[in-house]
Amino acid sequence: MATSLDPAEASAAVVRDTAGLLTSAVFLLLLRDDPAGDAAVELTAADHLDPQCRAALRPWIGRIYPLGQTQLALRARLTNGEAWTGSGMTCLLPPGIVHALFGSGNVDRPRLYVPLRIKDRTLGALVFAEIASADNSNLASEPGPARRRPGPRAFPLPDVTFATEIAERAAIALETAQIYVAAQRREAITRSLFQAGHALTRTTSFEEMVQRIVEAAIKVGDADAALLFQSDEEETLRGIASHGLAGLTATDIVLDTRSVERHHPADRQVIVSPEITLLPAALRPLLDAQGIQALAHVPIVIEDTLYGVLHVYYRRPHRPPEDARGILGALADQAAAAIQKQRVLEDARAAQQRAERHRAQALALAEENAQLYVATQGERAYLQSILDQLPHAILVTNSQGEISQANTAAHRLTRMSPEALQSRPDLLSVEVPGPASQREQRQRIPLIEVAQRLGPLAGAELILIGPSHRQLPVLLSAAPLHDPDGQPGGSVVVFQDISEIREVDRLKDELLAVVAHALRTPLTTIKARAQLLQRRLDRSSRREASEYLDGVTQMMEQITRLEALVDALIDASWLQLGRLDLQLERCDLAVLTREAIDHSLAGRPLAPSAIRLVEPPSPVVGLWDRPRLSIALTRLLENALDYEPAGQQVRVTISRRQAAEASFARLTVRDHSPASDDERRHTRLNDERAIDGTSVRQLNGLMLGLYVAKQIVERHGGQLWHEARPHGNLLTIELPLTSSPA
Repeated sequence: MATSLDPAEASAAVVRDTAGLLTSAVFLLLLRDDPAGDAAVELTAADHLDPQCRAALRPWIGRIYPLGQTQLALRARLTNGEAWTGSGMTCLLPPGIVHALFGSGNVDRPRLYVPLRIKDRTLGALVFAEIASADNSNLASEPGPARRRPGPRAFPLPDVTFATEIAERAAIALETAQIYVAAQRREAITRSLFQAGHALTRTTSFEEMVQRIVEAAIKVGDADAALLFQSDEEETLRGIASHGLAGLTATDIVLDTRSVERHHPADRQVIVSPEITLLPAALRPLLDAQGIQALAHVPIVIEDTLYGVLHVYYRRPHRPPEDARGILGALADQAAAAIQKQRVLEDARAAQQRAERHRAQALALAEENAQLYVATQGERAYLQSILDQLPHAILVTNSQGEISQANTAAHRLTRMSPEALQSRPDLLSVEVPGPASQREQRQRIPLIEVAQRLGPLAGAELILIGPSHRQLPVLLSAAPLHDPDGQPGGSVVVFQDISEIREVDRLKDELLAVVAHALRTPLTTIKARAQLLQRRLDRSSRREASEYLDGVTQMMEQITRLEALVDALIDASWLQLGRLDLQLERCDLAVLTREAIDHSLAGRPLAPSAIRLVEPPSPVVGLWDRPRLSIALTRLLENALDYEPAGQQVRVTISRRQAAEASFARLTVRDHSPASDDERRHTRLNDERAIDGTSVRQLNGLMLGLYVAKQIVERHGGQLWHEARPHGNLLTIELPLTSSPA
């Protein structure tokens, strides 16, 4: 018996060499499972001595035929290794062959069924059949020289034994061919899987990789077409690659993940299906038009997550191989590893691209910063040259409290080098006076914190304390700085040495005091002579006195005014020189006010009723300097009398005010001065630049007296202020009953 390593050729050789030995026709059947998993047989080879009959058998070869219930029993006999003879329609041959070859005339002709067994495994069966050509209406000629064995006893035991030997040799030949083919297929599949894995690892893009996956699936799965779906976050499967599907674009196919899971188990195993009815309804018409009859559903899982699904399709009459499940599962594992690797590579490539972009941006930013630094340094040098030309000292601090810029005048004034000024800014501070009631209590503030602690300052006279506790009077201005977002960004401090200015003012004040004392001497002499002349005129006759009395009276008034002015100049000079020391004693404010009224009316051609005093029910007694407070009250009343229109009365009221922690005495002076005088007096009294400081020489005599009164009151820890009232003016003094000299 001829042998071949090809199963189809080996099967054909068996029936070809056997035909004519026992019967005219020989059939080789292999036991199979049909695509649905039911029992079936495959007509692998068939031969007949008659050429026309041989031609009629050819279309039935290579097909799988499902078996009915009776045929299943016959198959079980074969599986048990039993040979038998039979006739009629109850046989393993497909019904179509029985009708086509045997016809109604050969139904009862005998047939011998011999199992093809290897050890305990049955591969199939050899069927020996005798067909009479004269009764066969489907055959045109007579069969060959086969031995005719009509009747039920056509196959004696020697023939059965002979047929069994032939079946044993045929089984060995088929097993050898199948083993060889299986080995060849395993080798080819292994090679294909290796090549596919190697090709997937060498892909440079995602598009190339998915295309190679579908091509490899067709090759290793011995299929006709393949389609790869990718799962997305919207619970859909979108086609990303296909091969072998003419006229279909993978990206146009979108499936619902839930519809796929309804047709396939959720355990993500490879499924081989003989029908496309298991596919979602949206995909079946497309594949049916392509002639697809079977498929393999291959999930691709990456880290327990369904990445996608690979569909491998088979057109009629092809079918999936028996080992398709394992082969495609191995390919799916390779595809998952390749996709995951491609993801890592793409992430790394994206990270590298981002790093390159960041590096390029950093280089561009560094270059821009370098240009800005050069420009800033130029602007800074230009600004520094401007600051160095200014006569006033200027310091600029940053948000960290460091001195970032200082001009030449600042180094000269502080006697500190640029390095020392930047490294030790804590050596510079300013001495700030305390509240008005506690002027002797002074506090020190670091120079770089002046703007933050005291707010914007403009021309404040302070004491700058530098290294070695050197004190220097300065005129200081400061303002905080802010960045574009409004956040604190440092400060700028400008200060000027005013020690020479103060010395000049001190000399002027001393000169003023000397001049005032020098004026008092002739004024005293003139006043004494005028008083003597007045007494003589009083003793003279009325006719002689009337000629000179008016002139003497006018002279006395002017002398009184000049004397008051000189006294005010003397008081102001002592105040400016800081030599006005208070001697406190218990005083009754009403008594002091009556004395001040008498002094104010002395030398004035006014009736005593020009001033009306309203006293409190009980005395208002406090610790005050009697002479100084009397001067202040006198100056205040003289100011009111000078502005009071003729025929009007100045009203003076004394009262007591009780606060939460202290008691105060209050004295108000109400006059009826015109609005223009009120406005001028209000401006003078409340303008610190006019009342305080060194601008006393700019005041006239009346306002100088008001200034002296305000200074004396404030030295007692009190206050003096002005209020404009309808048809008049109100000046108020408020003194603490227990004064603390300021």
